[in-house]
This record gives sequence, structure tokens and C-alpha cells, in this order.
Amino acid sequence: MGRPMEVTMDMVILSVGMEPSPGTRAMSRILGIEPNKYGFIEAVNPPLDTVSTSRRGIWACGASLGPADLEDCASSGAAAAMKALAFLRRKTVAVG
Repeated sequence: MGRPMEVTMDMVILSVGMEPSPGTRAMSRILGIEPNKYGFIEAVNPPLDTVSTSRRGIWACGASLGPADLEDCASSGAAAAMKALAFLRRKTVAVG
């Protein structure tokens, strides 16, 4: 094209590629969690359970699972926290 031009649009989205951070890769390796083919942490039960990993008792959230906006990061963080709380409550032995 080589020349300035104007185009009418409803929305323009600017985005850059995203790859897992070195910390995400290291934690995945240290904890023995399976990564997906892109190197992010693999969720094992999507689409209803998006935070469980290949290791029992370990959940992932936010951008460690892949590119995500702020709302998705917050909701997956809450889901992971609830899974962890439920896991710990099942481990609690009632006395009495």
C-alpha cells in the first residue's frame, strides 16, 4: 500500500504474542506439572474445571495457564483458591 489511508472500524485490538515466563516453566518442572504444547501449565479437566493440574493438590491460575485478561486471571485465582480450600477441608478430621 505504501500510503496513508483511513478505514472506518468498530473496534481495533492491539495485541502481542505471549509465552510462558521462565518462572512458570521452572515451577511446572519443579512440581512435576504437565505443560501444554505451548509451555503453559495444562488444565486437565476443561472446560468446567480450568484450574486443576496433572498433580493432585496443585492448582494453577492466571497467565500460568495461557494468555488471559485481568477478569479471567481473577476468576481463575478464585477458582483455584476454592479448590484448595475444599481439598484442605476434606483432609480435616472431625474429633468428637
